[in-house]
Amino acid sequence: MPRNEDGEMELVLGNKQLLSVLFILVVLLGVFFTMGYVVGRNNPSDEKLRLAVARNQVAVAGKLPPMTVDPTSGAVSTKPSPAAAETPAPAQPVTVEPTRKEPEKKEEPKKETVRIAAELKKEDAKMKEPAPAPAPSVPVVVAGGMFQATPSAGQYLQVAAIDRPGATGMAEAYRKQGFPALITPSSSPTLFRVVIGPLKDSGAVADTKMRLKNIGVEGAILRKF
Repeated sequence: MPRNEDGEMELVLGNKQLLSVLFILVVLLGVFFTMGYVVGRNNPSDEKLRLAVARNQVAVAGKLPPMTVDPTSGAVSTKPSPAAAETPAPAQPVTVEPTRKEPEKKEEPKKETVRIAAELKKEDAKMKEPAPAPAPSVPVVVAGGMFQATPSAGQYLQVAAIDRPGATGMAEAYRKQGFPALITPSSSPTLFRVVIGPLKDSGAVADTKMRLKNIGVEGAILRKF
């Protein structure tokens, strides 16, 4: 290697060495990019996590017995199941008398031929009739007025933001537990909020949060409309 005036060694790289260094850098950058893509693809997105949490809440709320809430005092009471409330009376045995079959009368050959010809004509006429037009589709409306594009003004507790079928099932499950659950649209066209309310004051908000916590639902968000 050549030396400069101070006696230091000078490193001189040719075109081949520069191309080799550049190739190694490109390979390293490609490896790092591939590793980052694989790691990012394996991590679940925030939307998938929200959907999983919301479906878990639906499963928890669906297993609890039905409850009713007194609107004046806010007391919660468990409804008796319909099977336990109404016990069917024991069925009484019914005797059925065997029916006597009358001997079939043999029709004369001419009458049988005429009857078969008439039936064939009726079937041909039915096949020639035009098919009825399909009935117009009726828009689906959520039962019980759960979906409200603009809910009444007041305080609400948001328990989830999920797709339309999941929001409908969750709202129905909460209503069975005595919660005034509603469905409202969100900023995203594919997500719908499941809210409970309106709640008249801070005491009602705290009481509703405690009742939700008792059934395993935490993290409800306070919203005002």
